[in-house]
Amino acid sequence: MTWFALTLPLIALALGFTLWPYAGVRRRADASRLEPDLAYDPLLERKEVVLRNILDLEFEHRMGKLSDADYAAARGDLEEEAAAILDQLAAGAAPTPAGAKPPAVCGACSAANPAGNRFCGACGASLEKPR
Repeated sequence: MTWFALTLPLIALALGFTLWPYAGVRRRADASRLEPDLAYDPLLERKEVVLRNILDLEFEHRMGKLSDADYAAARGDLEEEAAAILDQLAAGAAPTPAGAKPPAVCGACSAANPAGNRFCGACGASLEKPR
């Protein structure tokens, strides 16, 4: 009788420990339905990356891995990039990567198409200039 009284709680404990992760899956799935579906914003992501790079740069300078001149030059570049990103965010503009081509405009229907497309996405006409 005592053997059974000791074994039953151990089995219940082992079973609860094993099934515990599956109980959390349902709660996380329910919570995700309550959160709004936020669109990915590459400009905000780039801002986070630049700010993390500034912090990493400061750490490397304090550790003696960068000279004062190298630190000042790299920090200046990163601060300029961060300022440009913050200006774009303040203006509400879409991100424009360096060296990006302007969108191609279709000669047949005047629809804007992403740079690099060979054919219009609206009418199918060729976007390449005749040779």
